Amino acid sequence: MNNVRIIAIALLGLGLLVLISTARNTSQYVDFQEAQKRQDTKGNGPWVHLIGNLVQNQQEEIIGIIQGPHETSFSFLLKDEKGKIERVWYPKPMPTDFTRAEKIVVVGRFVKKQFHAKKILLKCPSKYQAEDSVL
Repeated sequence: MNNVRIIAIALLGLGLLVLISTARNTSQYVDFQEAQKRQDTKGNGPWVHLIGNLVQNQQEEIIGIIQGPHETSFSFLLKDEKGKIERVWYPKPMPTDFTRAEKIVVVGRFVKKQFHAKKILLKCPSKYQAEDSVL
């Protein structure tokens, strides 16, 4: 074999290796039901992205937030896009403007029967939206 073919095969193999390794580390957007289905027999599931809203009562007050000891963790109720409500546990302090978020994306997985988030992404109302002004 000549050097060009060897280099081409090596580059192809390297490309496949990169593709396989990045595919293993990706997570998908799912709902709570699908995340629970993906849980394995040991009680752990793959990392997934889940989109939802905080649960509110009839007066539109957020309910279900529980601070952990010394405010170093907290849990909250999240309603996914299909309407299922589950408690989500987060091992860090509550993010700024958490209760003002329009949508919440949690990256996590079910551990046994509870959803554990490792990351929270907030879609907050924009401070920069033009306000209606009266002329």
